[in-house]
Amino acid sequence: MDAWCATPEFLFGDETLRERRYFRDFRAPIRFLQIADDPWGTPAAVGHMAEHFTGSVDRSICRVTPAEAGVRKIGHFGFFRPDLRDTLWKAAADWLLQPAPK
Repeated sequence: MDAWCATPEFLFGDETLRERRYFRDFRAPIRFLQIADDPWGTPAAVGHMAEHFTGSVDRSICRVTPAEAGVRKIGHFGFFRPDLRDTLWKAAADWLLQPAPK
């Protein structure tokens, strides 16, 4: 496991990760999902990650609860479960496929 997984700055503080300089240059709209029952992707952790994408003028954080997805639990990697295809995946795909603002 990379050492940055256990540091307050996460991968953003890893001096050996050359690619980290690109986070501030990312310009496209970006949406972060904060899963309400994710023990690692807490509101503070997701907010901290979003703060590093300063080049994007359209940054948003959407909180998702298990109830909104129609399930009892989502957790950290639960977004990728096939049973969430019609709820979480569809909402994410709809956002990704929307026409770009002119």
